[in-house]
Amino acid sequence: MVYKAFPISPSIPLSYTKSVMTMLLIILALLGLLIYLISIEIQKDRLDIAPYEPFVCCPSCSSPVEDTDYICSECKGSLSRECSNCRKTSFWTFNFCPFCGYSLVLPQESND
Repeated sequence: MVYKAFPISPSIPLSYTKSVMTMLLIILALLGLLIYLISIEIQKDRLDIAPYEPFVCCPSCSSPVEDTDYICSECKGSLSRECSNCRKTSFWTFNFCPFCGYSLVLPQESND
């Protein structure tokens, strides 16, 4: 007994088969796009975390201040340091003068 390959039915034209396959391909591509867009939205929801901002307090009254402020908004205390080498004023959070490089940390302030 000789088996022959299953012949394509002559009742279904080749152009119809191509159009069905094309539509199936388009449907699968759209389904993949939909799954991708849903996964992107899920990832965005997971990543909606506020960026880290360092918490800086005034050395006099301990109220929160920006690290670029020169005067505390609560106690009106000075938040700047004057370099003893070049006499220029810099932010109080700096450990070294940005103008001459001299150390702004007093010996009793160092954490040894």
